[in-house]
Amino acid sequence: MNDRSTPLGSGKAWTAARVAIAVVAGLLATAGTLLSINVTIPPFRVSFTWSLFLPVLVALAWGSRYALVAVTAGLVWLFPFLLWPNNGWGSAVNAVTYSLWIVWHGYCADKRRSRPTLTNNPYVAQAAYSVVYAAVTSTLFPLSFRLNPAFWPPGAAPSIPADVVVAIVVKGVLIQFLVVAFCDTLAALPSVRRVLGLPVGRTARYTWFILAAATLAGIALCMMDAMVEGYLFSQTFTLSALWRATTQDVVRRLFLLITCVATGGVIARFVERRLDVEEQLEESSQRYATLFRSIAQGILCVAPDGRITSANPAAEQLLGMPLHDLVHRSLHDACWDTVREDGTPLPAAEHPASVAARTRTLVSEFLVGMTHQADGARRWLLVDAVPQAASHSAGAPHVYAVLTDITRHRRHEHERRTLQEQLFQSQKLEATGLLAGSIAHDLNNLLSIMLGYADMLIKLPGAAGSDVFECASAIADASRKAAHMTRQLLAFARRQVFELRVVCLNDVVTGFRPMFDGLTGENIRLVLRLAEDAGLVKADVSQMEQVLLNLAANARDAMPAGGDLIIETANAVIDADYAGTHPGVAPGEYVRLSVTDTGRGIDEETLKRVFDPFFTTKNRGEGTGLGLSTVYGIVTQHGGSISVSSEPGRGTSFTILFPRVHEQKTASDAGTAADASPFTGLTVLVVEDEPAVRKLCCSMLSAMGCTVVQAQNGEEALALARSTSGLRLLLTDVVMPGMNGSELYDRLVREYPALKVVFMSGYSREVIGRHGVTEARSRYLQKPFTAGELQTRIREALGP
Repeated sequence: MNDRSTPLGSGKAWTAARVAIAVVAGLLATAGTLLSINVTIPPFRVSFTWSLFLPVLVALAWGSRYALVAVTAGLVWLFPFLLWPNNGWGSAVNAVTYSLWIVWHGYCADKRRSRPTLTNNPYVAQAAYSVVYAAVTSTLFPLSFRLNPAFWPPGAAPSIPADVVVAIVVKGVLIQFLVVAFCDTLAALPSVRRVLGLPVGRTARYTWFILAAATLAGIALCMMDAMVEGYLFSQTFTLSALWRATTQDVVRRLFLLITCVATGGVIARFVERRLDVEEQLEESSQRYATLFRSIAQGILCVAPDGRITSANPAAEQLLGMPLHDLVHRSLHDACWDTVREDGTPLPAAEHPASVAARTRTLVSEFLVGMTHQADGARRWLLVDAVPQAASHSAGAPHVYAVLTDITRHRRHEHERRTLQEQLFQSQKLEATGLLAGSIAHDLNNLLSIMLGYADMLIKLPGAAGSDVFECASAIADASRKAAHMTRQLLAFARRQVFELRVVCLNDVVTGFRPMFDGLTGENIRLVLRLAEDAGLVKADVSQMEQVLLNLAANARDAMPAGGDLIIETANAVIDADYAGTHPGVAPGEYVRLSVTDTGRGIDEETLKRVFDPFFTTKNRGEGTGLGLSTVYGIVTQHGGSISVSSEPGRGTSFTILFPRVHEQKTASDAGTAADASPFTGLTVLVVEDEPAVRKLCCSMLSAMGCTVVQAQNGEEALALARSTSGLRLLLTDVVMPGMNGSELYDRLVREYPALKVVFMSGYSREVIGRHGVTEARSRYLQKPFTAGELQTRIREALGP
């Protein structure tokens, strides 16, 4: 019987069928005991109860529950009382020992089904029970006769001879062992297993041949016994002794036959299990080979000296070498160019396979770089080196090296770190921009006063050539430089107010060429590579010129001995892959502007800080450190992106991407001639909460011939407007306590629909935008400003 098997049948119907079969097997066994082979030892009879194999077969096949059903419902416990009525109370002892024998084998079968071990093997279990049976029968069985006569057989013997007890014990042990062997052999037959609902192994087909040979051998032994007996007693070799045999002869020869068949069954079971083991080994080998070939990780079997003895297809792909070239090649061969994580060569003794073979311990997740033999690219592999557990030799064991390719993961990790650095850089620039924007308003108010009054002093009659003129000019120049720096800060912070036009970058570059020539000098050659089909962008032309000016100045400083300054334009289409690795860039159409020099280049550390405000590599006093940060701010404020690539000694290239638009180019504005007193008779309401700035504006407007009415807040301005006739223009600050400039204009324009407005502010674009001032609805004047700039904005506001 296959100890590892479990019944195939399942369900309530099959359970009921097995119960019924167990009952019938018990009844047949009980009835069959009446046909047992008996040996009489007057007045006792020793019986060979062959029919008990039926409940034992049920026990071995289905377990203890069905064995108990066969013993109780099948009345197996009753057979000693029917077979040996003269034993009296001795039959009760036999009923218990034989019933427990059948249930015991059912219990061991249950254990084998869950976990086969030597102790629950049917033959070992029978040997253990034989000891118990012999002890009980030798002691309790004779003692039970002293209780006789029993009420059911009045003629039961009061005692039993010791030699009869010994015969009964020997007979019982022998018959039980033979029955178990016979049932175990019977349960191994394919046809019997199908009837019992047990799985049939492929090796069970050999059982028939072995049992047939054992049966023939048993018959031959019986014939040989008869012939030998005939020769001994009648001095003739004849088979007639077979049918002239006594009862004892028949019993002896029957035992020979049964012993041969049982021995054949044991041999069949041994052969079956041996074939099962070989079959399992073959299946295990096939599973291992399938797993070895199909696993995604590369696997190398490496000898102690580093030679590769086998490899799976994944390893062939990872290393770029076919199997016939891999086998017998050393893992430490120079062709692999094996390196550590930091790029330094990895010595052979430190290779994880060598360490695992030397120390006989697992080496996990050791990162190495190896050269792919097909494409020459570097592959980064995590190596897990596992020494063979089955190696018991004195030398180093073979090692399995499991290779996991993390090249793509490593590249993604590098890209992630790059994105993090770019994000940190962007956040740092944003924080600096917020600081710059917050101080711009106060600086611009102060600079407005300084620049405005200095400009008025310069224009006083007779001031030219005087000390006052010189001082005022110096103040005005310093104020303009300071104002330029605040504009650079606002540009870096992306908070300037732009006048956006639809332009072609080619026109901006060619229009700015004279400035390039004056800036770069004769030792620098300007090379323009402008695409004829370059698209249009929406940009502030003056800010584009500022970008070109700053980049050209940066290139000039990088080429003190001369070189080439190359400016290129081209159309570009950005896909999702590029956009995913460049923060701030969305997929779509762009116009690319590249500014490249052949100068000394920028080292890696400086490249990380190139857009930081106030960062400069120039000598003290030679630069503000706002040039490239201003470029960064202008570009990002236009919705574009800028990147830089450089290598020391090989120049630097700045690449700018501006979103492409499909609109008509904006027509150029026509100039308007200046007038000495352009606004004579114009009534202007000036609203400014800073007294010094308000006074300055009034002075400028009065010098232009305007009639000026001034107020320090919105409520006062509303009252003055209602009491002032002929009001045509409102000049107001945007951010004021209480009512802001935009709200003031909205209320006034409902009463005076023809009223025009010029907004002024020192705050950034975002701030005034939150207060309702946009480029589309009004003219805007950025502080600080001169009288000329104020005059231009008023003329634009009034219109023709």
